[in-house]
Amino acid sequence: MLLRSVNLQTAITMNKPLTDRDITFLKEQIKPAYVFSGFTILFLLLFDLLIFLNQFEFQLKYLYLINIGLFISSILIFYLVSNKYRQDIKSNKKKTHSVKLQNKAAEITQEAGSGTLHQPILGELFPKLWGQKMKELNVYYFVIDNTKYEVTKELFEAVEVGESIEMHYSYYSNQLICICSNNYFSYL
Repeated sequence: MLLRSVNLQTAITMNKPLTDRDITFLKEQIKPAYVFSGFTILFLLLFDLLIFLNQFEFQLKYLYLINIGLFISSILIFYLVSNKYRQDIKSNKKKTHSVKLQNKAAEITQEAGSGTLHQPILGELFPKLWGQKMKELNVYYFVIDNTKYEVTKELFEAVEVGESIEMHYSYYSNQLICICSNNYFSYL
């Protein structure tokens, strides 16, 4: 019985190579590490410039310790944030889980910042300035294992409740890359 459950598990989970779009998605996940490290080093340079321009009575050994500490912490944070994503790109493989769709839902939401506050008098006199309605958006969701995932309209229309769909995860960082079924993909 145990052997059968192991075979069932391997039939549900497969390893596949990453596509170009998957690699692009994973590289976008690394960008915050570059930004944070860049701002840390920029802060370090501005701090040094402030010290040297104002000629503060500051011992250089403490300045060197601060510079080395911030530089090392910047590199360490970059490594910790981006390591698993770089491992995923280097290994060029992803995990594919086949799951059943529990439910699906379509909601109408408003786009943030697309409207203005309606003023009763000014909104009727100048409707384009004071009475702009918020732009409505259709958002489509799949419910899988009691979790909502936003998907594209094409995938939403192609899959029915109870059908099997694939969820692609990166191998080391376990980041959800996309949801797909019947050649329809929804990248996150």
